[in-house]
Amino acid sequence: MNKEIFKLYDIRGEYPSQINEKEVFEIGFKSTSIFRKGAKIVIGRDARLSSPGLSKALENGLINAGFEVFDVGIITTPMLDFAVNFFKADGGIVVTASHNPKDDNGLGIVDSSGLFIGGRDLFLKMSSEKNNFKTTYIKKENKIKRENLDLKYAQELSEYFDVSKKIKAVVDCSNGSSAPVIKKIKFPKNVEAIIINGNLDGNFKAHGPDPTQKIAQVAIAKAVIKYKADIGIVFDGDGDRALFADGKGKIIRPENIWRILAQGARDKKQSVVFTVLCRYMMNLIKNSSGFSNEFNFVETRVGHLFMKEVCRKEKAFAGVESSMHYYFPEDNFSGSAILAMIKVINSISKLPYDFYQLSDMLPKVFVSREINFKFDLKKLPVIYSKIKKMFSSRDNKIYFTDGISVLSSDWWFNVRPSNTENLVRLNIEAKEEIKLEEIKKYLTKILSK
Repeated sequence: MNKEIFKLYDIRGEYPSQINEKEVFEIGFKSTSIFRKGAKIVIGRDARLSSPGLSKALENGLINAGFEVFDVGIITTPMLDFAVNFFKADGGIVVTASHNPKDDNGLGIVDSSGLFIGGRDLFLKMSSEKNNFKTTYIKKENKIKRENLDLKYAQELSEYFDVSKKIKAVVDCSNGSSAPVIKKIKFPKNVEAIIINGNLDGNFKAHGPDPTQKIAQVAIAKAVIKYKADIGIVFDGDGDRALFADGKGKIIRPENIWRILAQGARDKKQSVVFTVLCRYMMNLIKNSSGFSNEFNFVETRVGHLFMKEVCRKEKAFAGVESSMHYYFPEDNFSGSAILAMIKVINSISKLPYDFYQLSDMLPKVFVSREINFKFDLKKLPVIYSKIKKMFSSRDNKIYFTDGISVLSSDWWFNVRPSNTENLVRLNIEAKEEIKLEEIKKYLTKILSK
């Protein structure tokens, strides 16, 4: 097996040079290292061009290893949790590379509770397997059950609508796997949903599968203005990220989306879970909105692997990541972007004014897009020491939750290693642009050496 494709969160690589049918067959066959022999395993896939072939190879690997397979076809990644629960299966595997470029692909593997199993843990377990096998596809159709769950999943999500006034929404499916579900969602009569880029296309021709890219953000802004909509939503390639735009086409940060959702929280003093990259904005919101006494703010590391576990442990009201992932208890914190859309539509429908007017009231800061540096990760302790020495003062707080973070009243930054590459990632936010540039200049100098 190719060790390089086993990342911290999942399995991912470029097709076919890194991940291909042979690799995926072997992973399927060696899944006896994580699931009992004869276990029920659900498989699904996204809309990428390479996904059908990889899914077939996975299916054959699992069947040859003695598993009972439930193939649910094209799904969003959060649907895997739903499908595992629906079939009372022992686990599930989805073929997807999420928001990555179209030529990438991968696998996400969950246990019976819907929690993802990290790629590095998978490699350690699978590489110890002594089984010998040949890459031969033995057809055992009696071991395979095929069922489309789009309608059942859409019906369950539709139950969460609670809309108080008329809302017009532009819903951009990004040519990805959220499209079949969105088309079956039962929108209330007072919600006019205009679905765009709803055709499945593994080339993601509209604007690619990543809503954080400028091309996707410009597209939704134009669509919102064109249709005179109240809100715009963009899903990523596998339906676990949602970008939101207001009625003027302005992109709303995930932390501010949480603030909007929190306005309608009935049972106060619940937990909200967020990652280290949300710390500065969440602090601003907490201190400016009176939420400090109403919610328990819980911070964790970046990534769904950590978010889901902590959200469940805390029985959180919601979880939020700066990467536009949202987590809710209603669906076992699966990270459904479609559920996030429903809950945000519900919330803005209860505002006494338009959504864009609220967004004008939200905290504003200058933000550096994530900056990546090629770096020898063994040298990070020295860099952390330099940063700590440079920024130590009674006005600054220094954290080591995920890399190193320095928090001041007017600015914040985080330096952390990539979980998938030999890179160091830098994020900076500040109330004044001149301060952001000052910090950026200093950190770029020491991280570029």
